[in-house]
Amino acid sequence: NDKTFNQGDSTYIYKKYYSSDFKESRKKLMPFLWSEIASKGQIYGNRDLGNKVDVSNPYWFSYPGYSEIMTGNVDLLVNSNSYKANPNVNVLEFLNQQSKIKGKTAAFGAWDAFDRILNEKRSNFPVISAFDPVGGNKPTAVQNLLNEMRDN
Repeated sequence: NDKTFNQGDSTYIYKKYYSSDFKESRKKLMPFLWSEIASKGQIYGNRDLGNKVDVSNPYWFSYPGYSEIMTGNVDLLVNSNSYKANPNVNVLEFLNQQSKIKGKTAAFGAWDAFDRILNEKRSNFPVISAFDPVGGNKPTAVQNLLNEMRDN
């Protein structure tokens, strides 16, 4: 275990997020996903419920898998976690090009490769990933607080 993410006593975490009912646990862990997205859309991939979802690319690791999910296609050239900016148009980029929602797209991820997977430069929408600062050149007080929290 990485000590950075393991702060000792896990009792609090179990009390806050664990339930013997897996449906209740997942609602506690990701309330927005299960209250809003699941109730208004579809979620696939729970093998225990027969929702077998696999990627089609032969690599079975992060960047190629996320590329496939976000573009809807397998690109055999996308074959490394250190791959350059993705040459394929992704669903968020497509949505950002639609006149009614242009400029209203953003992506947030916990891995700095999302800047490349979603091709932030070409896609022309912000991709906030890993340890990116938020707020640009003129961050608000809240954005400054978020940046400070990230750094400490």
